[in-house]
Amino acid sequence: MFLREIHAHLVLPGSARFFFLNTAYNFYVLFVSQSVAPWFWRLSIPATIGIVALSIFVFAGIRGVARRFLIFSFLLFVLMAFPGIVRTEQLLLLGPWFLLPMAIALGTIEKWQWRIPMAIALAAVAAIGWFGILNRRYYADSRFFEPWNTVAQDASDALRNGSGVIGNDDSFFFYLTYALKAPQSNSSWRFRSSLPRQVQYPSVWDPQQWEEAGSPNTASVLWIRGSSPPEEFAAMNRVGEKLSEACGDRITRYLTRDPAYTWKQRFVPSFSGTAWHIEIRQYFCGQNATPPSTSGVPPGTK
Repeated sequence: MFLREIHAHLVLPGSARFFFLNTAYNFYVLFVSQSVAPWFWRLSIPATIGIVALSIFVFAGIRGVARRFLIFSFLLFVLMAFPGIVRTEQLLLLGPWFLLPMAIALGTIEKWQWRIPMAIALAAVAAIGWFGILNRRYYADSRFFEPWNTVAQDASDALRNGSGVIGNDDSFFFYLTYALKAPQSNSSWRFRSSLPRQVQYPSVWDPQQWEEAGSPNTASVLWIRGSSPPEEFAAMNRVGEKLSEACGDRITRYLTRDPAYTWKQRFVPSFSGTAWHIEIRQYFCGQNATPPSTSGVPPGTK
């Protein structure tokens, strides 16, 4: 059973370059956190220099069991990164394996020529990370700054006016559940679970639910796509194509540009995302989808 679970989550690197970059990214996030993405050079370059300097000073300054502990920490990180089982949410568990040798080094090295540069490097890395947290403009993960609360409020107003909503982002559905207070009841509302699977609301679907329901079309449909795995991205595109064929005009909005889009295209194998984290389409399905005549003569006349 253990081997079956490991095999189910193994994602071998598509190329050596991607493995190196992905490992370096996770090692960077291990120290700085996701509050400052590597592609914001003015902050990430000083942070990277601090990480490298700190690692060199610690490795050179400790001996015996502490050094072996540090070597084991690096090997553990690389062995987890190679099969693709290192995720940013798991780095918190790896952090103590690196912090303990560093704490030993700061507490046992007697030479101030070694101890002071280590302390400065560690303080600089921590300060850059906290600056990103307080500033909230440099996050690597789009979930920290995507305006899903506003999008969900607009979607809830559209639903109350008879529109349908199709989406694929968990954060969007979380905020939409609060905006609609679903499921509605006569008693005081409490959050039980999130739309659209655990809790249902009329005319709210994810792509699979919409197709399983027979691809229903209300007078207007809000198609809301967020960041998603390739299979969900393809499902939303499939739904969008069906709506484009069945409905008339549409309005499209894009929110939250991806600052790393160019880098993902260049270095991430089989990347299929877009330059925007959020795309919103409003389809008007109550209108005729047939394009108007360009001859100037109304259809049906001679």
